[in-house]
Amino acid sequence: FVPSSNIHDSIQRGKPLMLRIPLLGRFRKKKSKEELVDIPPPIEIGASIPDVDVEILTKDEEGNITSVPASINEVLGNNTKSILIGMPGAFTPTCTKVHLPGYISASKSLKNLGIENIAIVTTNDRFVTEQWARNIGLIRESDGEDKIEILDTPVTLLADGDGDLVKSLGLADDMGFGLGIRSQRFALIIDEGSVTNVLTDDGMEECIETSAINIVNILTPPPPPEDIMNNNELLIDGKVIAGGVSLALIVAAFLTSGGENYQYY
Repeated sequence: FVPSSNIHDSIQRGKPLMLRIPLLGRFRKKKSKEELVDIPPPIEIGASIPDVDVEILTKDEEGNITSVPASINEVLGNNTKSILIGMPGAFTPTCTKVHLPGYISASKSLKNLGIENIAIVTTNDRFVTEQWARNIGLIRESDGEDKIEILDTPVTLLADGDGDLVKSLGLADDMGFGLGIRSQRFALIIDEGSVTNVLTDDGMEECIETSAINIVNILTPPPPPEDIMNNNELLIDGKVIAGGVSLALIVAAFLTSGGENYQYY
């Protein structure tokens, strides 16, 4: 294949980068779900999490950061209540500034609501995941004997570099030119290995349904029926009392004026 003279001229040195590539074909259209034939339908409520390996960060014998393969069910625990959150990628703005910090901040509330494990998976290799963990303060370096420390944090970062886990969940999506197939933004609530809630957000920027705040709201039980009844009774009593006070004031005004300003029918 020999490029045409126009294309050849457009990539010559000295021209701005955006002018080195013809405008036509610079960006490809995002693939639809129907075009992603190798990705199954999204996991449904009541289904079990597939037994797929991911990479989890740890330290080797020399104290250096490394990663080891681990089954996702081992990470989440088979007899626990856990949350698995999928994010399109480390260092992407919404994941780094909104989604992940939200779960770190809400981890105590989630624990009080019965969540034992919070796992965050991205479609990145373990080297990117490690740098992301350092960037957000989950890995710390010190001058002590333990120069590198993986902090005991409320969330566990997982690397799904090949996308095997998110594809098997049916929660992978094409994020467009330059990004390709990534994890969809999702949140799964899992109780003893069975999915109880499936939530997703579209694209790279939206983070509403899968946010930590929304998960806390979902897990927060409604007030007991007796509390609702008590509130209604208080409201009724309040109206009765208010009505009684109003009637007393009318009677008092009538007696004070001697009834002169009132007409009888």
